[in-house]
Amino acid sequence: MGYLEMLNARFKKIVGDQASLRKVVEKDYKDVLLKKRSDAFFDGLYKSSYEASALVEKKFLNIGPGSFSHKYWSTADKYYDDKTWTESRRETEQPKFDYTWDIYDHKELAIKPGSVNAVYCSHVVEHAFDDDVAFLFKDVFRILKSGGVFRVACPDADLLAKSYVEKDWAFFNHYLSVRTGRREIDFSKLEQYASSGVYEEFVLDWVSLVMNDRNPVHLNRSEAIEFFKKFDCMYTAFTEASRLSDRDVNRSLGAHVNWFNYEKLLGLLTLAGFSKVRRSNYLQSSCAVMRDRYHFDRTDPEMTLYVEAVK
Repeated sequence: MGYLEMLNARFKKIVGDQASLRKVVEKDYKDVLLKKRSDAFFDGLYKSSYEASALVEKKFLNIGPGSFSHKYWSTADKYYDDKTWTESRRETEQPKFDYTWDIYDHKELAIKPGSVNAVYCSHVVEHAFDDDVAFLFKDVFRILKSGGVFRVACPDADLLAKSYVEKDWAFFNHYLSVRTGRREIDFSKLEQYASSGVYEEFVLDWVSLVMNDRNPVHLNRSEAIEFFKKFDCMYTAFTEASRLSDRDVNRSLGAHVNWFNYEKLLGLLTLAGFSKVRRSNYLQSSCAVMRDRYHFDRTDPEMTLYVEAVK
């Protein structure tokens, strides 16, 4: 079932229940009012914090924006054949971006050095390999103004590893059943799930292509279980799975092929030239305009790592 069909099916279920429908309408009404107040607040914040020319020239950059659109922000993204990632994965239109750019090409963004006030990059780096991310971070350092903030959001590999080692299967089941609706969870079969390789498959899918049948190295669930038994350290397993992921395949696929925790991001950001790096939290950016929940930190916040670097 496609994304739009899934939404329609859910809406029909709600319409059949008038009490639920009323709650949805009331919540939407409140959200509309809240968004209007939020938009007015942040518009005033932009105008009081930055020069008018920075707003007109859109001296703020979102790399890999998805459905993001903001009048003061420019965007950089790539096409998969003739579609963007959002259009191909979610069957929804993505606003046109300002810079056609592919992290795998290792080409500098067509932006002047020291000209950008802030850069946001959410759930992009896990789709690239270490050398790609190192190049990206160096280029972000190049284009940022002194004092400019770079905010990076990506899946938290520490949380992923901890949940697997401690057999916190609820962590994975919640994502599969609630966040994505990929599967119904039968709580009487939790032990069967744990022995079937479904969680090993989940973890490997989040850091590599080795569970994808388009990758030259393709594991089934039984082989995924055996894969983890080879390693004493989860991060060594993650790195090996990433190494086994085919770069050319992922150019057109755009799946996860890497993992990051705070220490790994810190190393790459320091290598790029940043000396001020800190772990952040959901909607707690040191750059106040990036605290706007309608435009930032919208993807899987319960399993996301937030890190900021200041030039």
